[in-house]
Amino acid sequence: NPQFSLVSDDYLGLSAFQLNTLKPSFGDLDGDGRKDLVFSAADGSGQTRIYYMLNGTNQGFNPVNSTPQTLSFIIQAGDHPHFVDLNADGTADMLLGKRTGRLEYWENNASGGDFSFELVNEAVAGIIDDSFRRELVPLAYDLNGDSGLELITTDATGVMRIYTDFLEADGSNPAQIYEMLIEPTQEEASIRSRWGRGATLASANLSNSLPHVVVGSKMGGLYLLENLSLPGNGNGGSEFTMELFPNPGIDLVTLRGNQNFTYQIYNSLGQLIFGDPLAPSALLMRFDSRILAPGIYFVNGTSESGLSDVKRLIVP
Repeated sequence: NPQFSLVSDDYLGLSAFQLNTLKPSFGDLDGDGRKDLVFSAADGSGQTRIYYMLNGTNQGFNPVNSTPQTLSFIIQAGDHPHFVDLNADGTADMLLGKRTGRLEYWENNASGGDFSFELVNEAVAGIIDDSFRRELVPLAYDLNGDSGLELITTDATGVMRIYTDFLEADGSNPAQIYEMLIEPTQEEASIRSRWGRGATLASANLSNSLPHVVVGSKMGGLYLLENLSLPGNGNGGSEFTMELFPNPGIDLVTLRGNQNFTYQIYNSLGQLIFGDPLAPSALLMRFDSRILAPGIYFVNGTSESGLSDVKRLIVP
């Protein structure tokens, strides 16, 4: 398990600037290949701005200027900026989760060491103002190792959601949305993650497997989530793999694939018991094993590309 040690309780002496509600991140703002420090914070007057400190070294972080500089626009308290290279040009763009629930994409137009941000999409993945999903917190990261970004969000509802192909989504091609699940025990089904209002998100490769997700709660705690996703792009690939748990099946059984799939359940005689091959496909599905008589069953998953995987299920 990863372990961390406190190095400084006043990093870079930022307490001298009397800022509060800091939300720090790193990203290459000016295109020099170095990770710069960028953060939102409220000043003494209550205005929330985005501050940055350019990096002057190729190893670690050493700011060019010890005084934080500000971007040219003011954001609202409750907005959540996230800096990540969205257009693969080597500089950090900005996803801005608005306190009203909307998600904006601001593109970084860096050139010759200068940089500025331009609003290019005011409703990424169709995420618009929503009175029930206010205080949107975005995070873009490659969760499944396919070299593409997935979008993770949480909001005032406390539910964590994952969007695939979110940059290409529009009204005619909506993004696929999945609610992040906590792995079940043998006694319970997978449950929707609810982290409470004011949760924040981060992700990092803390081991040799898929990246972890870190959730910060408003009460001050940190939750480290191990990524149990199956490697793959979620929409295709040369192999299809399906997982089934718990097994033996107790109450709800979860099926998870590395591609969108449908499933059918057969008994030991090869007779179809349950499942519609024309049903909508998904990466994750569940069924209630209590509809099945005790015995041995075979669950056949078929991907959208026509590949199959079969798992044996025991119903006690």
